[in-house]
This record gives sequence, C-alpha cells and structure tokens, in this order.
Amino acid sequence: MRPTASPEEPRFSASRRRGRTRRLPMLLAFLLALCWSGSGGSSAASQTAGADPETPLDSADWSALEATTLELTVAYRRDQGLPPLESHPALVEAARAHSRDMARRQQVDHAGFEARGKGLLERVPYRSLGENVYRTTRGPETASQAAVDAWIRSPIHRKNLEGDFNTTGMGAARGEDGRLYFTQLFLKR
Repeated sequence: MRPTASPEEPRFSASRRRGRTRRLPMLLAFLLALCWSGSGGSSAASQTAGADPETPLDSADWSALEATTLELTVAYRRDQGLPPLESHPALVEAARAHSRDMARRQQVDHAGFEARGKGLLERVPYRSLGENVYRTTRGPETASQAAVDAWIRSPIHRKNLEGDFNTTGMGAARGEDGRLYFTQLFLKR
C-alpha cells in the first residue's frame, strides 16, 4: 500500500464478520496511517475553519450533507447493479458519534470499531459490518462528492461500498481544525 496523496483520500476501512475480525487489512491500514500521519491540510481549510465544530448534526445543513453523501453512495451501488441500502437510525447515530469523536481528536481512524459493532449488535442483529471513514478540508458543497470519489478509488473502501450489505448509516462532523469528518457504516442483517 502506498501513502495517500492528499488528506481528502481515506486511509483505510474496517470490516467485521460476526465472530471473526479481518486483522491483516487493519494492520496494513495502521502502518499506512503511521506513515501518513502528520500530513497537513490544503488551502481549502480556510473555507471551513471558522465554523462551530459543535453545530448540531440534526440541523438542516448537516442532514443535507449526510443525505447527499448517502445519495451518492446509493447511486454508485445502483450503477454497479447492486441493491439499495436502507438507512437505519441506530447506524446513523453510531456513525455520527464516531464522526464527532474523530473531529474532536482530529484523527481519521476506526478507533472503537469493535465496540461500535457490539453496541449495534444489541440493537440491530446483523451478520456482517463494515465502516468507511473520511476527512477533508473541502467545504460542505463539494465534500460529499469528494468522500464518495475517494472511497471508490480505494480498493478497501470500494469493497465496503460494493459489499453484500443492505443497511447503512451516515454521519458527519466538523472538527476545530475546520475539516469535515465522515463515517459510513454498512450492515448485513
């Protein structure tokens, strides 16, 4: 794996089969993250730097940003001949919480993925679970397209986008660094 060329590209994704964890991709992702950590943002950071990182995610702007990203994901799956994904409130809640956590820490990662999986299992029985994360300095008007484009370019993220999933949840947050953080959870019931 090569280090990513820009902060707009995702570093890795997580995927979990109930009872079995995929460790090699996570190890490779961790090593890649270590190589890439510390890379700075672009001049686009000024577009979002003044925003309040605690803006409620249920506001119209946040809902629109999440909805746009989800629509792009569904459109991509449709173009691939794959069935649509149903948004589930429990997954949306978990995705938003993880995006807020990444924004607070100014880190894009899968910290707490196993715990998120266990928490979701108690609320929504599932057979498999996947997660894509993303961080960008782009403004809200282009961030959704950038996120989905980056996930499509990344073989690991694309595997989740094209996976045998039927349920999803999308969450976004803004960090004090001005960056937007995205989490999309995928679940097979």
